[in-house]
Amino acid sequence: MGLPHHSVPAMQAHHSVPVMAGPAMILVKASAFMPASRQSPAVDEEYVRLLSGFNDIFVSIAIALVAIATYVLTASARERGVAMAAEAWLLAEYFTRRRHMALPSILLLLLYAKGVAEVLVHVVGS
Repeated sequence: MGLPHHSVPAMQAHHSVPVMAGPAMILVKASAFMPASRQSPAVDEEYVRLLSGFNDIFVSIAIALVAIATYVLTASARERGVAMAAEAWLLAEYFTRRRHMALPSILLLLLYAKGVAEVLVHVVGS
């Protein structure tokens, strides 16, 4: 019926696909079946990952704890807003520019916006 197990040729590459052609097995590269546009990635594709590991989560938790401490320890709304905005800016310089961490960067952006909003509400409100 079929070929004995020992006479079947082993696949040489992991991207090869076995194709039956009569009693013999022929190996054909999978890229032969792909359109030419899919063989190379597009130039403008970006691979953005929100989480690159648990480190992002731990850093985000630490940033949240520092922000809560700043919120609790500052006396007035204006001081709180300035402190939060400055703290978020300084931390973002490291975690966004140097470490390229997406989740902490988003959290720091929100904290910066909250700090600036508190300062603006205090300035416009008084």
